[in-house]
Amino acid sequence: MKSSWKKFFSNLLLIEIIVIILVIIIWAVIFHYIEWLHFWDALYFTVTTMSTIWFGDITPQTDLGKIFVSIYAIIWVPLFISVSWLILESRFNRHIKSYVSKFHKELHMAQEEVEALEKKVSHELWDVIQQNEETWEKLDETAQDIKKTKKKIEKIQKTIEDNITNKKPRWKLWKK
Repeated sequence: MKSSWKKFFSNLLLIEIIVIILVIIIWAVIFHYIEWLHFWDALYFTVTTMSTIWFGDITPQTDLGKIFVSIYAIIWVPLFISVSWLILESRFNRHIKSYVSKFHKELHMAQEEVEALEKKVSHELWDVIQQNEETWEKLDETAQDIKKTKKKIEKIQKTIEDNITNKKPRWKLWKK
């Protein structure tokens, strides 16, 4: 759909440019004969009038010339402005499209960079979690070793207490 509209507007623009050139030439010829201007002066007058620049150095002198200039200004100045607008719009759209394309490209690159960083962080986080699990396992083993050592220490303390107080263990009392 977009390409058909683009084609339509580019064809419309081409047609309007051709029409404007033909109109300029035709009106220049008309002014050449109505005002008895040199052709290049008539062409200059036509172009400056159509582009709304009109310096005023050449002006129609006859009533017929003034009528034709009025008709010409009413009909063809808006056509020239619309073609100018289409040309400017197409250039503006090209610039906007290039900026949007550039922005889209930069945005895509930034998204890829963010995804790469997310992967890196998730891998590093996974490594930390794995290390933490290993650490917890080691801590569990150490805690069990500590419990075993505590039991051994308690047995040793009990034996020392028994020896200090000269208490014999219960199993020794039964052997008498």
